[in-house]
Amino acid sequence: MVRYFLRLGCLGFGGPVALVGQMERELVDGKKWLTKDQMREAIACQSLPGPLAIQVGIYISYLRGGFWGAWAGGWAFILPNFIIVAALGALYVYLGDLQPVTAIVRVVSVMPQLEGDRPEVKIVLLAGKQFSTASEHLD
Repeated sequence: MVRYFLRLGCLGFGGPVALVGQMERELVDGKKWLTKDQMREAIACQSLPGPLAIQVGIYISYLRGGFWGAWAGGWAFILPNFIIVAALGALYVYLGDLQPVTAIVRVVSVMPQLEGDRPEVKIVLLAGKQFSTASEHLD
């Protein structure tokens, strides 16, 4: 279970609804760890503060492993994102004066606003615009 949530934390992309959909496909249809009713209950009972996907992941971990399962599954899901954000922050502090790094930070900072039909297209277009702007300043 920890391995699954580590992988999802590292590779999952697309926002909370996409992650919950991926969890349903993999854990209900694929691994058969949950029934459809348990998955619906996990989505329906949003009593904890925080993002939907993490809440659902912790609840699924709780169903599979009790308190310690929820603790381990939650950390496995959250830790990769924490490390990525911390590394990007350190990179920005160390190399923040470089235009390409500034462009990357701008792209990452608007990613949460790109929910929609095709966010990956918007990201590519925005990244291209930012990098072309950055390269103009390098000349």
